[in-house]
Amino acid sequence: MTASTVKQPNEVVQIMYDHFMEQYHDNNKAIAAINYMAEKVQEQGCKLVHLGKLVFLITVSGPHMVEMHAMIDTHLSENEKLKELDKQLDPLMDILRKADVKVLYTYMPVKDKSKYEKILREYKFKENKIEGPDGNPYIAFYIEV
Repeated sequence: MTASTVKQPNEVVQIMYDHFMEQYHDNNKAIAAINYMAEKVQEQGCKLVHLGKLVFLITVSGPHMVEMHAMIDTHLSENEKLKELDKQLDPLMDILRKADVKVLYTYMPVKDKSKYEKILREYKFKENKIEGPDGNPYIAFYIEV
């Protein structure tokens, strides 16, 4: 992945800000999260990829393996968010293949699984139950790129 995969920084920051405001409902926490991300992407192996109305955080977690988390424009309806995610997964997979990534994974709370199940099934993601970073049950989804 190159720096050219991140474009229109103001749009990227806006998507991230809106995402974190929806998550935390607190301006200070949203700004702190953006600052944390700004520090994180300075590290080798951690990049933001902006595609359409999504910003993906991609972090190298092992040889040829990356972790992905999506931040989606919050001005979209839930149905539009799912369509945008579906639309942008193919271009993301192409970028990852070019970067010699072999496995992509993400995780989410068990309660969120049903929302993304159709897309995950279409892309043939496999799943495992795991303990999340907060100690609660999560589901890890992974796919060979």
